[in-house]
Amino acid sequence: MNSQTSRWRHELQLNARYIAAGIFNTLTGLTAIWAFTLIGLSPLMANFFGYMLGLLASFFASKKFVFKSHGHISKEGIRFVCAFLFSYCVNLAVLYAGYVRASIHVMIAQTVAVLSYTVCMYLLQRFVVFAKVKPHK
Repeated sequence: MNSQTSRWRHELQLNARYIAAGIFNTLTGLTAIWAFTLIGLSPLMANFFGYMLGLLASFFASKKFVFKSHGHISKEGIRFVCAFLFSYCVNLAVLYAGYVRASIHVMIAQTVAVLSYTVCMYLLQRFVVFAKVKPHK
């Protein structure tokens, strides 16, 4: 197998693991939101704590499962939070541009905004947060 094929295979594996981790993170956050709601937290507090648990699960799933990083946890953690905040701002900007400015149907605008977040977050994790991770030979 040549190096180009190996590189493509590595990228496809990263993408598959990223999607699997995303499903896990979504289920973790949603389950936490439901659990916090059931124990009596307000919907806003349940949502906040569910998202925080989801973000924590996302970091560790990305670090250990997706990118298999052995980097310093606090440095990568800070970069991860910055990547999240930036990606979320991109999400909001896309939503605003689509729904408010262009009057696109809200569900289409939300979908495009979520996709923009997902792609932005992946690229930042791949090339900034866990940039030192090298493909397996």
